[in-house]
Amino acid sequence: MRYIFLTLLVVNLGYLALQQIPSSRSVGVQLTPAQSLGEVTIRLTREELKDVERTRQLNRVVNNPIVSEILDSPLCPAFGPLADLFRGQNLVERLKSLKFDVVLRAVDRPSDENDYRVLIPPLKTLQDAFRKLRELQSLEIDSHVITQGQDALGISLGLYASLANAEAARAGFVEEGYEAEVRAIRRITREYWVYAPESKVELVIDFSLWTSILIDFPEITQKIRICSENNALDV
Repeated sequence: MRYIFLTLLVVNLGYLALQQIPSSRSVGVQLTPAQSLGEVTIRLTREELKDVERTRQLNRVVNNPIVSEILDSPLCPAFGPLADLFRGQNLVERLKSLKFDVVLRAVDRPSDENDYRVLIPPLKTLQDAFRKLRELQSLEIDSHVITQGQDALGISLGLYASLANAEAARAGFVEEGYEAEVRAIRRITREYWVYAPESKVELVIDFSLWTSILIDFPEITQKIRICSENNALDV
């Protein structure tokens, strides 16, 4: 009788131990409230990393434009212009998937038209500039410190499309007791171009591929363009 009891005890202990071991086929999934109701969405970590990397690349394109075309710069084959940043990136990804070595660049081209900035001329120190900025903002005057160019440490009081509007605004600030001036600023047109590396003199794309690209990007042409020495961004 004692042996039967011991045998049953061992079997029960073994069963309890097996219950504590997770199945090798089970996968731990943390459900959100929406998922617990039956709507389950799985987002792979590599997809999230891809989105982060794409955002980083686009930020580099926007913040590192080619601002001028210097005559002694090298020539690059390029596709464009594309007015939209995301369309440009879509074309880059499409060409890269086909093993083409390309990069998206923003190109800022000065136009023949001006905008007009009303500003307080540069102050002596950065502390003076921010002191004046705090004074203006306390009066709910839209303003910011200029950080680059000949008017650095000046205070921008607004940008206007016409000289007449800028002069009217300047007169208002002068009446308020502020020394304000107007500066003409060359208007910039931004385009996006897809460049091939500088080492290549042409980008060979067969007729069928070029035709399919034009279906999705009818606005582009292929040109040999002057490009800057920092053309090959790490994107």
